[in-house]
Amino acid sequence: MNDFIRLIENRKSPTALQGVYSKNNNAQSMMKSSFTFENRHFPYTKEILDSLQDKILYYESSRGCPYNCSYCISQIDKQLRYIPIETVEKELMFFMEHQVKQVKFIDRTFNSDDKRAIKIIRFILNHNQTTKFHFEICTEKLSAELISLFNSAPAGYFQLETGLQSINPDTLAAVNRNNDLSKFKLNLTALIKPQNIHIHADLIAALPMETYESFKQCFNYLYNLKPHMLQLGFLKILKGTQIAAETELYGIEYEDYPPYETLRTNTMNHAEIIKLKKIEYLLDKYYNSGLFNFTLNLLTNLFQSPFDFYENFSSFFDHNGFYNRPLSRKDLYSALSDLIIDRSVECAKTLLIFDYLKNNALSLPEFLLTDAKMLKKEKLFDFLKNEVKTIDYPREYQSYSIKEIAKKIIIIQLKFHPERCTPEVTTVLFLQHKENSVYQQNMHILLDNALFKPDDFF
Repeated sequence: MNDFIRLIENRKSPTALQGVYSKNNNAQSMMKSSFTFENRHFPYTKEILDSLQDKILYYESSRGCPYNCSYCISQIDKQLRYIPIETVEKELMFFMEHQVKQVKFIDRTFNSDDKRAIKIIRFILNHNQTTKFHFEICTEKLSAELISLFNSAPAGYFQLETGLQSINPDTLAAVNRNNDLSKFKLNLTALIKPQNIHIHADLIAALPMETYESFKQCFNYLYNLKPHMLQLGFLKILKGTQIAAETELYGIEYEDYPPYETLRTNTMNHAEIIKLKKIEYLLDKYYNSGLFNFTLNLLTNLFQSPFDFYENFSSFFDHNGFYNRPLSRKDLYSALSDLIIDRSVECAKTLLIFDYLKNNALSLPEFLLTDAKMLKKEKLFDFLKNEVKTIDYPREYQSYSIKEIAKKIIIIQLKFHPERCTPEVTTVLFLQHKENSVYQQNMHILLDNALFKPDDFF
């Protein structure tokens, strides 16, 4: 890196350095870098941290990858090198002492060395207070001890990303992957269950041998495991990778400019890729946002598969021109409300109201008001005067006056029970307090209907 910067400062091309290529270089394979960590310098100082407040900082504790995925540039460098664990601990302590918001490890596989990964996680658990750490992991290779450590972490300490990419055996063979689906499912389920760690899981569309129908199966498999974020990416053809030399073999056509994304293959045409692009948009705006969990759980179960729901929703979006204009958060709720009305799905409107109040300011937009009744303001004060001591409020609410509490809560009556989805009037109190979970949603408390009269609501 020092040599690279020195050449740039002297207005000379750095492409003479080993492993450095320009965008116009025609080489089809990159030379393995002789880089080691012996002369590496920690790039962060207090001044730099001060200038990057609330930014994600990137950190590398190892280089190289033990796997051989044909589409990945890391396949070129299979030699794993690690920064000494003592150095890593010292540098992580620097981040934690300065209360860095988030540190993203760029190690290709954080748990390539299980014992080392365990030491790092133990160190973070023993010293961390406010910093979130992001790791890319191989889910199948997680040990029971490492899973146990992750499960014991306070909410907000860790964020994990894992790549499934495909479950199609022909595709996996073509790209040099060997997914162990039983271990993947077992370990991912164990990580998700405590709801203390945000889990990202990845799929790649348009891989060799993948058809639209086989990708649908990949999507359903991963969606049903319920990661907190399902990232749907598209194959990119990078110079120097094995797949770049096999484009003719698999009929791959791709953009000749960054990010070099695949346009079609001999098993997936361009129209099918565009359909998946539109589904990716819906997945990102609705599922990945975490703002529609209750509603989506109901709607996806009404279709033969989750993919069928998103395909249907995409057609509805297209028909109504929603793809052609920017949508605010409120617009997204409105569009899903329109779908619910169009499909005449009972209970779904109640769940959409529930989702809205769990994730937004405690007031309802007009298009949701027709399906809920709000407690009148004077009745809210009466309720608080009589029942404030019987409600299990969060600790900070115990010092609030009734007037202060009234500004931070809302009480509504719904037509359906939001947890059972049965047609029964249900009274719910929502309050501004982020629950200690991945989603950080507003709290809700189910109330006894007998505490109220029908005319207490409007």
